[in-house]
Amino acid sequence: MAEHLKKPFKDSLSDIKERMKEKRNQKWLTLSKVSQISTVKCKRASKILEYPDV
Repeated sequence: MAEHLKKPFKDSLSDIKERMKEKRNQKWLTLSKVSQISTVKCKRASKILEYPDV
């Protein structure tokens, strides 16, 4: 019965690849969000430096 519960290696390898792809995509999404936030903060800081009296 234990043999029937095991998944074939090829199936498990494709599952692993799919999970790795999802993790990689998620990582890139979070990195792009962080870089967008950093860009906005830099733009705000540069505006403050350009117009210190305002």
